Amino acid sequence: PLPRKLNAELSYRVNDQLLLAAGYQKLWGTYGNFDLNIETAHFGAEFESREGLIWRGGAWMPLDISASNGLKLDVLPFPFAPTVGVGMREGGFSTDLALYAHPLRSMSSGSPEVSADLTIGYRF
Repeated sequence: PLPRKLNAELSYRVNDQLLLAAGYQKLWGTYGNFDLNIETAHFGAEFESREGLIWRGGAWMPLDISASNGLKLDVLPFPFAPTVGVGMREGGFSTDLALYAHPLRSMSSGSPEVSADLTIGYRF
């Protein structure tokens, strides 16, 4: 009875510079002694400029976060967590920086808590 995860993603390339995407995620099952259910949706857009920069924006939204122990996390200080980011590709190297309102930290503090992720990659 371990938790199971379902992801459904759709994307649409509008043109050679603009990509739109949306997704749904569900995680459910038993974790420890509790039944768990997490459902979220996310949306985003990516625009690649002529200079090689990739601009991103999006939103993450909780639909249901609950457990059989009485946990019900539906009290975000905002209806969705916005995200913004910028990236660049050069040959096989890529760099991405994302800023977003961290949902769990924001829920804990009662106000938006900004987080950042930096990803550096190389494609062989």
